[in-house]
Amino acid sequence: MSKNFNKSAKKQPTNKPVMTPRKKPVTPQEKKAQWFRVGFVLVLLALMIATPAFINWLTRRNLDIDWLPTTGTSIITNDEMAQILEDDSDYGIFIYLGMASCPACQQFEPILHATLAELGLGLRHFQLEDAMDEDQDVATELLAIISERATASWRDRGGVPVIKLFHNGRILDYLVGVQSQEAIINFFERNGGLD
Repeated sequence: MSKNFNKSAKKQPTNKPVMTPRKKPVTPQEKKAQWFRVGFVLVLLALMIATPAFINWLTRRNLDIDWLPTTGTSIITNDEMAQILEDDSDYGIFIYLGMASCPACQQFEPILHATLAELGLGLRHFQLEDAMDEDQDVATELLAIISERATASWRDRGGVPVIKLFHNGRILDYLVGVQSQEAIINFFERNGGLD
């Protein structure tokens, strides 16, 4: 007796009902508790994200700024930049980082100088090429420290030209790229620099 097995033949559906496990009905109280848990988790996440930004904002708004006594910019040395990064005083320091060979810096500096002259303010200028000429190893190390200490990290894109606000050796805020006079003034205002 040989049986003929046809592998290509389809199985005939059976008329047996398929049993699926029944879910217990969710009561309104259970549904409310589920939404409460989801809401609670979302609030915790929002607080975890917003708290550091809020503290950073409060720090910036209540910060006394150490402006230079002269109007315009004054180039600082590697040693002066190192002191600013080690500083633990209660005041903030705005520093302009730029390069003489950078076309964007060349475009931005006249706007910056006109703004500082109008406001009667003096700003420290960490000129990167001068810093490299002074001591390339020290300048490279300083730039690495500046990069790692950015508390504005999630939005700090780096690059030059840039004005950074330092406090206790950390970067609290920055303004990067070629900006208008209005943007520069707004940056100083939002960081407590123009009271």
